[in-house]
Amino acid sequence: MPAPAASSGASSPAVVDLIVDFGAEVRSHGASKYYLDRKARTDLRRAVGPQALRQVEHKLNCYVVVADDGVLITAAPRTTRIRH
Repeated sequence: MPAPAASSGASSPAVVDLIVDFGAEVRSHGASKYYLDRKARTDLRRAVGPQALRQVEHKLNCYVVVADDGVLITAAPRTTRIRH
């Protein structure tokens, strides 16, 4: 049985906020999917600094799906490449 969302790598609200604020957005089935690509990671490093990024970097290989009304649908670890 899959782990509940609360125990996933992206369960921290701060990590979810970072991914939504800095991540690349892909529209999919009436929602927005956010993830950190190379450019987004560079922008994030510039904004928060390399030391702060190192503290959460292991949690950033996730994607976040947000409905059009702003409700968080899921935050889960990325296991495959996200297609554009």
